[in-house]
Amino acid sequence: GTSQYGGCMAMTFKTMLPCLISTDPDPTGLGRWISHLYEGKGDHKARFVTGYFPCKNMGKQTVYSQHRAYFTSIKSDQEPHQAWLEDFQEAVTSWLGQGEKIVIQLDANSDVRDGPVAKMLQPLGFAEQITTRHSFDEPPPGTHIANKRGTPIDGIWTNFAHGTLRCGYLGFQEGLPSD
Repeated sequence: GTSQYGGCMAMTFKTMLPCLISTDPDPTGLGRWISHLYEGKGDHKARFVTGYFPCKNMGKQTVYSQHRAYFTSIKSDQEPHQAWLEDFQEAVTSWLGQGEKIVIQLDANSDVRDGPVAKMLQPLGFAEQITTRHSFDEPPPGTHIANKRGTPIDGIWTNFAHGTLRCGYLGFQEGLPSD
């Protein structure tokens, strides 16, 4: 078709360009995540990762179906969710091994408190910053039109400053015309 859903984008603006060391995309080329590594004073390094964990939707043009088709084309029987978790864990473990401070911003399409992405990141020392900092008397803003239960499916995880980082996200259609 003329449209394909999914993929990630990250931008670095003029003031940060001198600090940008590298841009590292998902090695499969599927656009599952992308990261920027920055260097500051005293050899401090911080990596910002933007990613997308697809919904398990079997429709013809869904991201999940695109990923299934990719793995079939390379003669792999990997299930897209399991492949994402394994590949992302490998990337994160590599970055941790280099001593980087990491901020991971994901459309996890599952509960960021106890879904599959959270269960993969927690043992690596990451905490989701929005839900660990705020106790919600009311559900957080829904970030997708179909999210009527207030389940937080987008998250910001870090391996530092647990519960003290100032960050946030907008609800569906409150910013850019997207989820």
